[in-house]
Amino acid sequence: MAIETVKIPQNVLIEDRIIGTVTLRQLIITIIGCGISYAIWSNLQKIFVNISIPVTIIAWIPAVIFIAFAFVKVYDLSLLRIIFLMIERSVKPQTRIWAPRSGMSTINPHTFAKPEKKKISTGTEQEKPQSIEKLSSMLDISQLDASQISMVSYKHTL
Repeated sequence: MAIETVKIPQNVLIEDRIIGTVTLRQLIITIIGCGISYAIWSNLQKIFVNISIPVTIIAWIPAVIFIAFAFVKVYDLSLLRIIFLMIERSVKPQTRIWAPRSGMSTINPHTFAKPEKKKISTGTEQEKPQSIEKLSSMLDISQLDASQISMVSYKHTL
């Protein structure tokens, strides 16, 4: 069976349109706002039976506010985002000073060093220094005495 290719949409940040230019988010916000206003208006009508036009206008204010939050955009920023940015601006200091981050703290390896265990000598440790001395004597260029060493160093400094 061959796997069918699937076309992946490129503009995934664009909201889907439901009715004309109205998105699902705008439609839900408008329905919630109008539902709250209708509940307020119907409760006021039950209590006062005949309500005046100014009271009706006051009852429908939440719907207008919700519609504004759904549809008003300034420089591609929704009204809710603008309000959040205003709150953030009032909370944070007006003048900002840049400072580098402290970064990761360094860990002192001696702080977490494990205590050394005492080694039991088997006699091989004494042989190692002797073999190191033999090796160092073989690697010496020549056995120079102190006067020859001073003459060599004197010639190199000139």
